[in-house]
Amino acid sequence: MRSLRRLICGLMLAAFVLVASPLWSQRIRFPSVSPGGPVVAAPPGATLGAPVETPFDPYGLGPSYGTVTTNPVPALGAPTYGAPPATTFGLPPAVTMPALPTTPGPTYQPPPIIQPTPNANPNVPPALPGPPPVLPGSPPTLTGPPYPSTGPSAIYPNGIFPNSTWTPGSWMGGVIGGTAVALPPFQRLFEDFFVRATWLKGDPTPTDSRELGMLNFEGATSLVVPGPMGRVEEIRVTPGFILHLLDGPAAPGFAGMVLGLPNQLYSTYLDGYIKPQITPQLSGELNVRAGVYTDFNHMTKDSVRLTGRGLVLVQLTPNAKIKAGVEYLDRNDIKLLPAGGILWEPNPQTRYDIYFPRPKLAKYLTTLGSNELWWYVGGEYGGGAWTVQDTPPGYKGRIDINDIRVFVGIDFTRPSDLTGFVEGGYVFEREIVYVDGFSTTPFKFNMKDTFMVRAGVIW
Repeated sequence: MRSLRRLICGLMLAAFVLVASPLWSQRIRFPSVSPGGPVVAAPPGATLGAPVETPFDPYGLGPSYGTVTTNPVPALGAPTYGAPPATTFGLPPAVTMPALPTTPGPTYQPPPIIQPTPNANPNVPPALPGPPPVLPGSPPTLTGPPYPSTGPSAIYPNGIFPNSTWTPGSWMGGVIGGTAVALPPFQRLFEDFFVRATWLKGDPTPTDSRELGMLNFEGATSLVVPGPMGRVEEIRVTPGFILHLLDGPAAPGFAGMVLGLPNQLYSTYLDGYIKPQITPQLSGELNVRAGVYTDFNHMTKDSVRLTGRGLVLVQLTPNAKIKAGVEYLDRNDIKLLPAGGILWEPNPQTRYDIYFPRPKLAKYLTTLGSNELWWYVGGEYGGGAWTVQDTPPGYKGRIDINDIRVFVGIDFTRPSDLTGFVEGGYVFEREIVYVDGFSTTPFKFNMKDTFMVRAGVIW
């Protein structure tokens, strides 16, 4: 009996093992609830079909080679409040990249590539950029008046009036290269308007007739034309007029006659000036003035006079030049004077014009606001010649008024091209020369020395 029970128990155990072995080979998961954690649903029923192939995952659990055969991982339910963070199974934390800036930063600009200019002769170094160097001791380059760099007038640099050249098409402008060009403003026909007043003190009396007072008012303007082909720096034509108001004298004359002067004299002239540039070291100055000088009561051929000067200038250094020539006065007493000297400018603030018969030494003084001030000393051979109807009535003749003047003054220059001067000085060696229509021998009468004040503006 015991052996029979053991046999029956062994058969029952074997049958149980045979029936339960397929179930034991399948893993079964049961739902579990963690406090405060997510609720994980039970997986669906196990299937004994074909296995699912999962691609290779380098961050998977444990080493994997090739394709891993597993069952699908069940999905997790939604987390509840207070649930701990989901496990990452040992994966590194996610890295958040910084946001790109919305404002563009500076961009890098590569330097320009300078291509060397091919040189036809390899033995000659390439030319350096910019103007050629100025060698020490070489004279400065003389240039004519500046021309406009833009506008229609830049196309015609040799016009008589560089700022008034009209463009092709009409007087209102033209078309150049397919582009409409407006007519620029016309240049003034005359420029450098000049006004000057000169006063010489004089107070003649019946007992002292050697006093002569003068008050002169002068006005002039200039027409400036550029020189042709750079050979002449400029051509200047200046018409002018001078009113002379006289006070005295009552001088004894021939055979006891009393010779006096009219109260008013007039000087009307047309002055021409050119400055030719022959070579860089050799230039010149030519000035010719034709005028009518009279009291308009006695007009003869002697009322028309020609005066002027001719000089040759030699450039010694960039700062010094020699001047030599003559000045033609066409007066009754003196017709011609030698002229010459040296012009020396050691620096831009100093100018020494040591020139006979009109020397002038000038030096920069200071700047007040926008006015540049210079002071100077100078001298000149003054006076003039006129035809007059003298007293007593019926006497007609020619007169000279000659003197020497030395003065000191200050002139100013404004950025608006307005210049002016004020000066005062001493007048000496004064004389009146009478020439009547009957005698070629002049009669000279000396006058007293006096003081002079002169002022003028140019704009």
